[in-house]
Amino acid sequence: MNKILHDIDFKDGNIIFDDFAINFFFPLLGQELTLKEDLLQVDYGNYLLDIGWYPEFEINGKFIIQIISNFNWEKPIVKTKTKNLKSLKKAIKKAVDIIESLKNKDFSKAEYM
Repeated sequence: MNKILHDIDFKDGNIIFDDFAINFFFPLLGQELTLKEDLLQVDYGNYLLDIGWYPEFEINGKFIIQIISNFNWEKPIVKTKTKNLKSLKKAIKKAVDIIESLKNKDFSKAEYM
């Protein structure tokens, strides 16, 4: 895993894909070959945290952070866009918190069924 993302607590998520090679200490200009649609995926059972850069390899693109439920890629629960590396880390942390909250709600519903 990228050293910069290492300080993000993905809780009980399982990293199933990691091609995040962007260096946070350098500008994105010059790192275009690391700006890929598929950067990181973390599995949380019924939820998936997906991070990519769109359009791929284009410096004028943006990071898209999505929470996918039950593999429904057409209707992400959350879809956040940012170009800033600092706000990317904040968006990832927020997405993890949202997933944890959703999982807790799912668990509570299951208890009453």
